[in-house]
Amino acid sequence: MKSFLNNYIESIPITHNVLQTIRLIGEYKGKQDLFKEQSP
Repeated sequence: MKSFLNNYIESIPITHNVLQTIRLIGEYKGKQDLFKEQSP
C-alpha cells in the first residue's frame, strides 16, 4: 500500500478545505464536551 511508504504523508498537499474541516470538527467536539458537562 502506498500509505506505508516513507514520506507518503508529507507528499500529500493539505488544502484549505481539509484544514477548515479539521477546525470545525474540533469546534463541534468542544461544544459537545461543554454540553456533557452542563447536562444533569
